[in-house]
Amino acid sequence: MNNKSNGKARLQSCIAGLIVFGAWQSQANTAEVGWTFSGFNTTEVHINAGDRVDIVNYDSSYPLQVTGASPESFYSDIPPSDGYHVYYFPHVYSNPGSFTFSDQYGDTLRVSVNSTVPVSVAITAPTNNAVLSAPATFTVTTLPSGGMPPYVWMYFFLGTNQIDVVYYGSPFTTTISNLSVGTYTISAVVTDNYLNSATNSILVNVAAPEPPRLTATQAGNQFIIRWPTNNASGLSLKGSARLGSGAAWGAVGAAPVLAGNQWVVTNSISSTAQFFRLSNH
Repeated sequence: MNNKSNGKARLQSCIAGLIVFGAWQSQANTAEVGWTFSGFNTTEVHINAGDRVDIVNYDSSYPLQVTGASPESFYSDIPPSDGYHVYYFPHVYSNPGSFTFSDQYGDTLRVSVNSTVPVSVAITAPTNNAVLSAPATFTVTTLPSGGMPPYVWMYFFLGTNQIDVVYYGSPFTTTISNLSVGTYTISAVVTDNYLNSATNSILVNVAAPEPPRLTATQAGNQFIIRWPTNNASGLSLKGSARLGSGAAWGAVGAAPVLAGNQWVVTNSISSTAQFFRLSNH
């Protein structure tokens, strides 16, 4: 049942803590919101962090019971104007964000609080000038700050090509896959709730993967050869009795055995020279 048409008791005295004034005038860094029986005189105000909102009861018959939603969580009874005195409730918004307050009848007003720090964005991963092995797959992570949260969207670019857009994400991330050898510019563009934008860029270097290195040890009359599994896909161990133009590289008879993160081949030591290499052909 709508109680706007009845059940409104006029306050007989001023509520402690309310400010009374005659000729009210807005101050610097202060936004006024007027209220009457019809509701608030606007639906939204925009201020900076640290500014004050004065909620003024201009109605001559009805009190205002104003409640600030969490996390502000304020409440005040504001008496009606008596034709000479005007009563209002001041509230300072210290933190940027989007807040609301309402009257006892369900009328709501939004307060958008802008940071005094301009919006910016940092690319936190990968680091600038990071060196990655081809084909490179990695996550790009960005961290916006300042401006007017919430942050509406984040555009991601590889060079001049847009590769992704994330809306209202936290954290703002995207994945880049299978980059070949080269140097790339990665950019992020953030837009805050006031449609202010900022950009930042980093360089990523994608290098050819370092080939695995062979190590050899002797155990009795056995010759043990090891190499790491990292970047070893498609490579096999080949042997030859000589080096140079006359070398004849062929597959080593013993099959490699996986031991942790290494491939291991064990051969008997022969009386002739033996040379080994990893090859993909």
